[in-house]
Amino acid sequence: MLKKNYSKILIIIAALSALLTLISALQISQGNFAGFEPELYGFGYIYGSFIWGDLFIFALVWFALSLILLKLKKIEYFFLSLCPFWLIRSTGEALYW
Repeated sequence: MLKKNYSKILIIIAALSALLTLISALQISQGNFAGFEPELYGFGYIYGSFIWGDLFIFALVWFALSLILLKLKKIEYFFLSLCPFWLIRSTGEALYW
């Protein structure tokens, strides 16, 4: 099922990432860089972000990755992107706290 809908899933991820990039860019431009609203409203759960600055960077990364993965058309590359993202993300969060 995943192979059948792989392109559709990547398009959804790219669209959602683009939307969240725009929303977080708007919040950052209004001076709300470290507000905690992304987590409160559920925006941040997808990328593990707790502030608007995190959400901007992570959504931008996944937007670019989704476009690259759409061009490559190999499902294995998605998992090769997903695992290191969360490894680096969780390591950074653990070291921060």
